[in-house]
Amino acid sequence: MGLSLFDQNISNLEASMNIRSRIQDAISSNIANVNTPGYKCKNINFQEEFEKVVQQKKPMDMDATNEKHFKIHYEKNDGYQVEQKDCDNYILGNDKNNVDMDKEMSEMSKNNLYFTVESQILVKNMKILKDVIMQGGK
Repeated sequence: MGLSLFDQNISNLEASMNIRSRIQDAISSNIANVNTPGYKCKNINFQEEFEKVVQQKKPMDMDATNEKHFKIHYEKNDGYQVEQKDCDNYILGNDKNNVDMDKEMSEMSKNNLYFTVESQILVKNMKILKDVIMQGGK
């Protein structure tokens, strides 16, 4: 069994942050269309999308060009599409628009908080990796 180039946390954080970015786009679109007659809000189910990404990961091995090299293994995401769905359980207004501004702002704040925390964790993981690399030759 080879060494893992990046632990699973980094790969999962990357996937999570990509999905959260798409969620932010959907929320922004909903807010921008709050006064558009007939607009149906869109949402993205984070859990469903994250599970799809994790299932799509493909194991990859790096070639060793020297017998002293470690065999390195990592997981690769082969690009993925995030599925937007129409919002359920939203009340239609007189103009047939179902964007609930309070709910959208709440979802945006929650999504932003998750993204910020995930990015801080990713930065700390990269710092640890950098420290390991810098100390490796000493």
